[in-house]
Amino acid sequence: MTALIDLNDVPHVAPQDLMRIMQTLIATENGLIFLKGINEETRTALEDAIWTTFADEPEHRLAIMVRFECLIELFASRRLRDQFTAHGLALLGPVFAVAADQRLNTNWGFNPQKFLMALLEKLNSAPQSEVDTKIRLPAMRASQHEGTQLAA
Repeated sequence: MTALIDLNDVPHVAPQDLMRIMQTLIATENGLIFLKGINEETRTALEDAIWTTFADEPEHRLAIMVRFECLIELFASRRLRDQFTAHGLALLGPVFAVAADQRLNTNWGFNPQKFLMALLEKLNSAPQSEVDTKIRLPAMRASQHEGTQLAA
C-alpha cells in the first residue's frame, strides 16, 4: 500500500479547512477539545467531521486529520494553554493560520516553541480587524436555558 502523504512533511492545508472542522466540533459539543485533550469520543467526532466534510478528497482529509490531531497534542503544552486561556476563541483564527502553514513531521508533531513564536508574531503584527476569529457558535437548546438566571 502506498502512502497518501509524506509523513516527514505533511502537506499544507487552508486555515479555513481547520476552522470548518472546529465549527463542526463546536456544533457537536466537542469545542473544548484543545483544553480537554482527545479521548475516544472526541476522536470519533473529529474523524466524522473530517471524513464527511472532505469525503471526496482522501489525501486532503488525511493531511487535515494529521494537522488537527498534532494541534490538539500541541495544546498540552502550558504556554499554548495559557495563550488560549488569555485570548479565548479569538485565538483560533491565528492558531489555524499557523497550523495550516507550518512544517509538520508526524514523528515529532509541531515544534511548540516555533509554533508559539509564529503565533505571537501573527497576533502582534496583524490588526485585530485582519485576524479571522469568526467562530459560529450553535444556538443553545431549551434544556440548556433551564435554571440559567442572570444576576441583577
